[in-house]
Amino acid sequence: LSDRAQQAMAAKDWPAAAQALEKLAQFAPRVAEVQAKLGLAYYILNRITKAAAAFERALKLDPRMEQARLLLGLCEAEMGHSEEALKVLEPAFGHLPDDELGRLIGFDLERAYTDQRRNDKALSIAEEMVKRYPNDPEVLFHVSKLLADRSYQLMSRLLRLAPDSVWAHYAFAEVHVSQQKYDLAI
Repeated sequence: LSDRAQQAMAAKDWPAAAQALEKLAQFAPRVAEVQAKLGLAYYILNRITKAAAAFERALKLDPRMEQARLLLGLCEAEMGHSEEALKVLEPAFGHLPDDELGRLIGFDLERAYTDQRRNDKALSIAEEMVKRYPNDPEVLFHVSKLLADRSYQLMSRLLRLAPDSVWAHYAFAEVHVSQQKYDLAI
């Protein structure tokens, strides 16, 4: 079973890996590495709740498994448990083990801050993500979406507070210019 799980993981056949690891976990429930690998297979298969449970079991068996702790933090963020996720992801973002895990940590850290309405922190992470991964299309998409959402919030507030101000009129004019409706912009 262990060989089958290793081969499936090496081939990135995650359903087969999960199946072999589930059976292996039945025979060796107190082996932290088996639980951690099972958690990874579940995570990749987007079975986040099961992944989190497997990572928790791995950490109970061996609290020093840093990779399992980070992946549990990612699971917590994806399940909407932002407080728990932040405890793990905040310190990890400062010293990332590798680029792929760093991207995931950054995305989920941004999500956790946004869920808590801590927009300043989410924007700070977004800017750092652009510095670290300047040519990554997924990073650029998520950061631009976050900035667009923030821009919308600020413009809505401007229009609610001062709908007849010169700034509100200027904002509408810029929208018209972007649509090449110059008569309306003037």
